[in-house]
Amino acid sequence: MSGTAIILLELLAYLLAVLYLGYRGWKSQGPGLAEFFVAGRTLGPVVGFLTWSATLFSAFTLVGLPGFF
Repeated sequence: MSGTAIILLELLAYLLAVLYLGYRGWKSQGPGLAEFFVAGRTLGPVVGFLTWSATLFSAFTLVGLPGFF
């Protein structure tokens, strides 16, 4: 097998794994998409803070980094 075929198989396996985990999470959260996207409002402050930090860092990177170089 060539290197390109191996990379494509790994990407396909990753995509299928992510889709499977998303489907399992969707089925376990209840009837609506709103419950899926907010995780039933049971994540807690630590996960909320980490999500907020990652979002803020990403925004600073996308807005500030191009002007830096």
